[in-house]
Formats: sequence, structure tokens, C-alpha cells
Amino acid sequence: MGRILYTLFLLNVILVGLLAPATTVHAAPPSPYAVVQTPRLNVRAAPSTQAPVVGQVTEGERITVLGRNGEGTWLRIESAGGLSGWVYTELTQLSVPITAIDVYASNEVVRAAPTQAPSAATSEQARPIGQSNTELVVNRQDTPRSAAPAPAAQGNPAPAPNPDPRPIGPGSSIPNPDETRQEEPVAVGDKLQPLCQPNQLRTVSLGGQPRMITALDDRLYVALANIGSLLVVDANMDMMLGTSRTSASRIGSVTAGDDYLYVVDEEKERLVITSRYGASRGVIDLPARPGPVAVTDGRAFVLHPQMGAVSIVDLNSKTTIATLSIGADPRQIVVISGRAFIGHAAGFLSVVDGLGRRQEQLHLPVNDVVGMTANPKSGMIYIASGADRRVVAVDTNTWTLANTWDLELMPSSLAYNDITDHLFVLDRTSQFVTVLSGADPKRVSVVRVSDQPGRDEGRGLVLLQSKLYVMHPGADHLSVWLDRTCTGELAATSKPSTVAHTRTDLAPRQVEARIGVVWPHGGSSPDQASYANVTATL
Repeated sequence: MGRILYTLFLLNVILVGLLAPATTVHAAPPSPYAVVQTPRLNVRAAPSTQAPVVGQVTEGERITVLGRNGEGTWLRIESAGGLSGWVYTELTQLSVPITAIDVYASNEVVRAAPTQAPSAATSEQARPIGQSNTELVVNRQDTPRSAAPAPAAQGNPAPAPNPDPRPIGPGSSIPNPDETRQEEPVAVGDKLQPLCQPNQLRTVSLGGQPRMITALDDRLYVALANIGSLLVVDANMDMMLGTSRTSASRIGSVTAGDDYLYVVDEEKERLVITSRYGASRGVIDLPARPGPVAVTDGRAFVLHPQMGAVSIVDLNSKTTIATLSIGADPRQIVVISGRAFIGHAAGFLSVVDGLGRRQEQLHLPVNDVVGMTANPKSGMIYIASGADRRVVAVDTNTWTLANTWDLELMPSSLAYNDITDHLFVLDRTSQFVTVLSGADPKRVSVVRVSDQPGRDEGRGLVLLQSKLYVMHPGADHLSVWLDRTCTGELAATSKPSTVAHTRTDLAPRQVEARIGVVWPHGGSSPDQASYANVTATL
């Protein structure tokens, strides 16, 4: 009897199990993630460029997305190493649409995650702004170091920082840009005094995809993609004149200086020298694949980005004096008074003279250098950072950080007009130009210059006689703009002067001049003088 009851009990258990409803186990959906699309991306304490930097993530790194701000312009993330904070959305590639990410709402204070000690090759350039020792620091070649340099890595790593950093120029330290900025963020459309926007004059059709532009005397030379010829534009009439052939197979860079054009041949690794009319004046072989080039005082400085070096070429003997290792990924170059100032992707500046000697290395408060220009008269260098959306001005006379501008748009090419003290910043898409005042960081204007997006490579602006030429890769043309100043702007930023600045950019059709005028005002003192813009049409 017991066996029968036990058998009935087992049958009952089996039937109950079979008749019970099935339970479906759903796997949790994968967390959205983003992949970093820039060499170094700042992680900030809040969704703002004014917020402190708590760390950095590097290109190709996969980061977990915890949320976004209301506009979707910033992402709340956490890295594999435990670093959490906010990054700019546009500099990442999301695994899901931005609308699929929840809005992150929290009053949590973001703190930097503990990290391992950085290597000597990267610690200085990666140090965020707003911490204790973020002043500009120079490593001079004749300065004894207190510690042996780190072992050389494969390739050309960034030079090791000075173990005993010294501030540049007089004084004990450089003002921190984040600490000296006003309480209200300096951003487009936020309590700013607008500058006079340039007037558009005309467009010049090119008939090909432009890559870079340079100017020599009254002519513009435009290099197109994948060809060895230059398009020639008359800067007086703003019209196409034709093409200027070179012996280059493919133009990688072009610049003008000492009455000649200097064309970098990427394919054959050489520097081609031509006259403004296209006549060959020499060919110089280079030791590695060349990049941007700059010319001053009978010397050509040619960058080798893949090699991490610069070649100094004597243009008289047409020989290479030296090829100097300067650190990883040199991108941009400008020249002042016989010296070359070279911006690196990692955010430091190398200085090389015409004899092939590296004089200084300056650690900048920005990363991802994408554009540079200079004012040789004042010795000021302007440097644009794509990752930080920032432009900084460095005074090479005193080695001080002279100014800082935070931008709404990602910058690329730069151009400076010393007559109006205007700095022009072309964005990465070649659609907008931001106009900055060299004297007043709060005076900003933004003008749309194209409706068709393209990709600027950092050499898409040229300023010639107060006319700004903007290259549009997406639209295959140049747009021509006249820089100008307004009465209110001059009254706010200028001091009385007896020197007249003549502008001849529109002769013989129009003449515009800026003239210093002392108005009587019933016997007012000279310190009450003001400027006036006088325009006459012939």
C-alpha cells in the first residue's frame, strides 16, 4: 500500500510541474555606449566647457553612457577605469540614437577616479586645466634636469616634461584661464557685445574640391585634392586666372614666402619651389613623408608628422641643414623672426631656429591642436584646440598666456587681421566663422559663411589686405568677405592715435580707411578723442 501511495505522489508532482505556466526570462538590454573619436577627450564635472576637467579618455576607448543632458549635447559617462563625468556628444560615436538615451538628472558631485601614475611622455600634456600646476611650462635645452629622462619609446614620443617646472615669463605663475574667467561663461549669445561682422563681397567658383589656400602678393593659390596643379585667383578682381602647374605628383601642403611658392609633394617626398607664374626654381628631396611647411628668412621648415620631426632647408643652397626630432604628431606650424613654432596634437609647442636647434618646448593648456596663426609684429601666436573648443593666445616675447576664448563651435583654421585686431576662426565644417577681438574676449560674433558642410583641414582661411577668403570644400568655391570695424567697437577698444591705418583692399573700385579724428566737442581735451570710419566711393 505504501508503494502505491508513493507512486501516486510522484505522479502528482510531475503533473503539477507540467501544467504550471512557463516563466520567460528576459535578458537585460545592453547599456548604451560611445566610442571616443578624438585623440584626447576631456571628462568634465558638469555639462559645460566652463566645468573643471576631472580626467580624460582617449581615441577608440569605449565608454558606458549613463545619460545625457536635456539638449543631448553632453553625455554622462563612465569609463572602464572608473572615471565618470560629462563629455561632449559630438566628439563621440554613439551605439544608439541620442533620443534613446534617458536624460540624466543628479546633483552628484563628479570627482576624478584614482588613476595610475602617468608616464613621463604624457603626464604634462594630459594634465587638466583648473588644478594646481597647470601653468605654461617651458623646457629649455640648456636647462639641467633634476632627473634622468624616461627611456625612449618606439617612434617619437612627446618629450619628457621638466621634473622641476618653471613658469614662463616674469612672475611666479601664469593666471589659470578657468580661474580668471568671469562668472558668466563667455559663450556665443550669452551677454556678449557683438563685433562688426564682415560683409560678404562675392564668391569665386573653383570647379574642384579645394584642400588648402595661400597668398602671394596680389594672388591666391588654391590646391585641389589629388592633383599637382594650383588654381590661381586674382585678389584685386576676385576672379579666376587659370592654373599654375607644378612638378608635384600630389600636393600635400603649399605656402608662400620670399617671392616664391613652396609646394610639398607627398607622393615623392620632396619640396618643389616655383615662381608665382609656375616656373620651376628647384626641387629638394626630403628624408620622410612631408606635411605642413613654413618659410622665413631663407629657411623652409617642413614637418614630418609620421616621423615626429622637422626638416630645416637652406633655400639658398637648396640643401637640408638638419632633420630634428621634436616629439609625436606635429600638426601645425607658424614662423616669427626666423623661428618656427610647431603645435603638436598632444598640446605642446616646439620652438626651432633656423640652424636646426630646438630652443624651447611649451606645454599648452589645451589638447588636440588643429589650427595656428601668428601676428609677427607683436609676436603673438594663436592656437586652436578642437577637443577643447578653445583658442589661446601665447605671447612669445614673455612666454605668457595672453588670452583664452571658449567657443561654441569646433575650431579649425585661424586668420588674424592686425589692422582691426580681429581673429577669425573657421569651424570644422567650413560653415561658420567666429570673429574674436584680440583686446576684449567678451566681444564675439558668429557669421554663417556656407550652407553646405565640408571638412576643413586647418588651412582654409587667408587674409589679404583686410579681405578674408574662406575655402568651402563642400561647395567647391571661395567666399570673399570684407573685414571692418564699427564706431562703437573702436570707441570701446581703441585709444586716440595720430596714425592713420589705410586700407587698400577695394581699390580702385572703393577705398575704405580708418582715420584717427579728434573731435572739438567745445574744447574737450585730447583724451576724449574717438575714431571714425570714413568710406568713399570713387
